[in-house]
Amino acid sequence: MVQALNLDSPDSARTYSEAERDTLTSHLVELQQAVNEGKFSHLPFDTRVLCAFHGNIFRDVRGHAGRVRSQTFGQERLEFGGHPSLHRTEVESALRAVFQKVEAQIQDVLSNPEHEHYDKRAMRVAVWAHAELVRIHPFEDGNGRTARMISDYILIRLDMDPVPIAAVKNEYYVAMEAYILRRDESLLVDLYLRLSVEE
Repeated sequence: MVQALNLDSPDSARTYSEAERDTLTSHLVELQQAVNEGKFSHLPFDTRVLCAFHGNIFRDVRGHAGRVRSQTFGQERLEFGGHPSLHRTEVESALRAVFQKVEAQIQDVLSNPEHEHYDKRAMRVAVWAHAELVRIHPFEDGNGRTARMISDYILIRLDMDPVPIAAVKNEYYVAMEAYILRRDESLLVDLYLRLSVEE
């Protein structure tokens, strides 16, 4: 039996009032619409985009909205699904590495739109960024939501449609667990590709 991998802080569901959950949902829907309309597509993937996404979701709900864990801010480590996040002193350098790699990969994929495996190459970039953000856990809460929104933003930049991953939550958790344990993104890529075809 597969245990659900909670990608956000373990107490997040219990610490938000019903009004706060409604606000978070409303903000998430607004951000999703803006991402789908390409309002962020002209921006490179960096701290500014990541913090803007998180900040938009959590504005008026939590004081940590848009604020990355760092040397002087946030819990030293977070736990999700029985896994530890990176230590807060490692978060900023790990994010810089992710931003650099993802931007290079986006440019590489875009440079060859006729590639026979364009969709798979594009999906791999979005999935890897998503999975790394979950592994790093840069924020006090909302890491899963923010990571899923970032993968949609990357797919839009690569001229692809967002993938409705919430529709297959348990399968997604199993695939994410494979990445967290073995850095194997193949199950996630296959899941995203299948969902993109079914959509």
